Amino acid sequence: MIKVNHAIAYSGLSSEKDDETSWNFTPGTLWDTESKDVNSFVKKVYDRIGKSGKEHTEFKPTDEPRAFPNLLKNYFCNNSNSKESFETLASTFTDYGLKKELKASRLNEGIVIVFVNFDHYSDPIFTINENGEDVEHPDHPTVHLASKFLVLMVRNTGALKFTDDLQISNVDVIDMKQLIQGAQIDIPRFMNSYPKIDFEKEHDNYISFVKGIGDIRDYFKKSMNAEDMVTNKKSSENLSVAIEEFFSEYKLERNTKEDIKLTLYNFSKENKNQVTTIEQIEDEIDRCIPISNENARKSFIKFINDKNYEINDEFEIKENIIKTLVFIDLELGFAKLILSQSALGKVGENKKAKFNPASNELTFTATISNQEEINKILSIING
Repeated sequence: MIKVNHAIAYSGLSSEKDDETSWNFTPGTLWDTESKDVNSFVKKVYDRIGKSGKEHTEFKPTDEPRAFPNLLKNYFCNNSNSKESFETLASTFTDYGLKKELKASRLNEGIVIVFVNFDHYSDPIFTINENGEDVEHPDHPTVHLASKFLVLMVRNTGALKFTDDLQISNVDVIDMKQLIQGAQIDIPRFMNSYPKIDFEKEHDNYISFVKGIGDIRDYFKKSMNAEDMVTNKKSSENLSVAIEEFFSEYKLERNTKEDIKLTLYNFSKENKNQVTTIEQIEDEIDRCIPISNENARKSFIKFINDKNYEINDEFEIKENIIKTLVFIDLELGFAKLILSQSALGKVGENKKAKFNPASNELTFTATISNQEEINKILSIING
């Protein structure tokens, strides 16, 4: 269930003078937050964003009062006059932050900027009381799930239509092809983390930039005073964790899991220093999934979105991190071993390295064929 707190749209038009592009914005009227169309629009956009490619980051700290994060902070702190603070946020951002950065864009057509603050609740469960009335079930109250703030840059065409005063007028179909740029901010995380004081601390990544018809543009990120995105290292680390949870979710067999891990490791080596997409990674995973687990195919992207894994839509997959899915490092005091996980098994299994959980003994036999390695061993043994 979606509850919209405040929403408004601004229209923007560009003009050319002396080979210089300038932008002007006109505000609409505040949206009726009780309107079914408004709440339906926000729910559909929120659902679509959950399925879309995203990049994650946080705001740069700044003392500039007109900077977007400070306007946002002021809006949520100003409970006594939040409607006015909301309109101030929208007007100041378009006039101060967005207008100057749009000069660096290639946009040359009219746009609409939509600002929405909303809360997400679990759907209510109803029962009938003694008077025959539908009432919320006392044992199943609605649960608050999320607080979000959206900034969307869209075209005023196609399936996203607005009235003259910039009210949403068509919610039957939300065509995300009309989305040019978008950002979704997790409000509790933002309020707890901004402004950042400890710069040694990892990014909280409460902003999700959403891919529209093209890449996420620098002008949009700069207009919101955003930091650089989640690093390739962090995306790779989150991918590694997500893979393991994905295996558990879909109850995949060990041989399937090992195929996927090895495939992704080889993929990371083949694409070293290259940008790959989460769609490519999903394709690599799907190739390893047998028909018996067909429900797991074409589901990895949805899985990481549903579980809120912060993995950029495009990133350089780090081989040294994905390697930990395939190999295990063992410190044995007298030796340091790097073993393939696929070689490990219990006593009695057809595996090269056998582990006895009763005695905690690991046994394996290895034949060395590389003469250089043999010579190294002999030189040590023979002194």
